[in-house]
Amino acid sequence: MLEINKLYRDLIIKHYQEPQNWGLSQDPDFINITNKNVSCGDSISLQIKILNSKLIDIKYETQACAICCASASLMSINFKNIEISKILEKINHFLAMINNQMYDETQLDKELLLFKHFINFPGRVTCISLPWKSLQELIKTHNKKSY
Repeated sequence: MLEINKLYRDLIIKHYQEPQNWGLSQDPDFINITNKNVSCGDSISLQIKILNSKLIDIKYETQACAICCASASLMSINFKNIEISKILEKINHFLAMINNQMYDETQLDKELLLFKHFINFPGRVTCISLPWKSLQELIKTHNKKSY
């Protein structure tokens, strides 16, 4: 168990100190959302670019704890050039995992599975889920506008 704790601690620190896809774009083709976790103050501004039902780029900025920042970074590297329908499926599996519900482990990247060790810390689950719920909301809003 200590080895697993070190693995996820190292992964969180790595993505907190060297976040992937961090920074917002001025490209008008991006759609945006900003959300805040009212219980702890974490916030995220998230941008995505969708083309032909595929997420082709994702950018974000966070003012948040290390766990939320790492979650956003890992999320961003897992979803570039992926079909929107697949992304929504993966989001559902990820949110189920961190909420200790049934999920398909094969649908998630190995690094994302480390977040399941936070299920006993509800305050941290909200930090972890903020980027994911924001992406889910942004995609659903985009899908409604597309029809």
